[in-house]
Amino acid sequence: MSRTNSARKRGQAMIEGALITLLLAAVLIAIFDLGLVLFIHQTFANSVRSAVRYGVVNPYDPTVIKNMVLYGQPTAGATGVFGLTAGMVSVARIDAGTNDQRIVVTISGYPYRFFSPWIAGAFNGRAIMASLPLETP
Repeated sequence: MSRTNSARKRGQAMIEGALITLLLAAVLIAIFDLGLVLFIHQTFANSVRSAVRYGVVNPYDPTVIKNMVLYGQPTAGATGVFGLTAGMVSVARIDAGTNDQRIVVTISGYPYRFFSPWIAGAFNGRAIMASLPLETP
């Protein structure tokens, strides 16, 4: 009788181990997805802030500011960071010619792609916007 009982305990331990391993894998994938979302969001926020700063200290050119968001340089590159396209970036000069003029750079409609099987797919992120006053000499 102890032989059968020992075999049952081994089988039970194997089942429990498999379930815990499955749960651990799911948690690790979820942590990876969350980390990736945060990393992409921070990368885009930094790109927008850098582009606005560039636009404030250099002559206003919306194409160059958009290139700064997409490629990190004033000239066009091969591909945008994390699949960002020119259609997702908007540059505006608000209240031009007044003392309250500003440059506003916005990224909207960028996709997040998840690896987690229970939420697999792509979702659009919230808009990221930065604005700074523009002073003319």
